[in-house]
Amino acid sequence: MRRALKDPETPVILSAKLREYGIQVNDGGTSYLQIFHCPWSGHELPKSLRREWLANIRRLGLEPGDKRIPEEYSDERWYLKGPRGRRRTSK
Repeated sequence: MRRALKDPETPVILSAKLREYGIQVNDGGTSYLQIFHCPWSGHELPKSLRREWLANIRRLGLEPGDKRIPEEYSDERWYLKGPRGRRRTSK
């Protein structure tokens, strides 16, 4: 899976911000079809953090697309740090 994510010829993508894996839709945009298992091994992929991301953004009084969303919410930084700055390792 890691190799596929690095290969520009493979349409598998990772949305680090939401921790979602998907198959890219070749429509010129950023759309993808979310997948829940690795297409090569069949292993379950980590669960999406879309709901948690949205809850955190709303807790800040913001909505998706707001230009005031802190930069750390643009990638995985917001969920890698747990309480008191520890890295989260759970799925």
